Amino acid sequence: MNLNRAMIASCDGAERMILDSVSAFPRDAGDVYALVYLVESSQADGSPVPGFRPGYVATVWPTSSISDNWLVGAFSDGTEFCFLPRERWGEGRDFRLDIVESVTPTFSLTRQ
Repeated sequence: MNLNRAMIASCDGAERMILDSVSAFPRDAGDVYALVYLVESSQADGSPVPGFRPGYVATVWPTSSISDNWLVGAFSDGTEFCFLPRERWGEGRDFRLDIVESVTPTFSLTRQ
């Protein structure tokens, strides 16, 4: 993978929250850490999860599902992750990572 790099500025606690949440996921050789955008979250019966707010969630993602439109960023400890910006592609690659108040660890990534 040869993705464009993004510069990420994080609010207090966001990096640690993401690293804690992905550390529990199994990761194969062809997987990367990723932030993927969820519009909604459903319970097993199909009903919406009360208190869920749309945003990025941290997960493990197969490299084969990542295209050139994705960016790669790194946390202060060097851990890299991929994400697909929701905003229209442009020249700016500086983003701010914030925590979204939700019942699950959810984040926003906004272009600075």
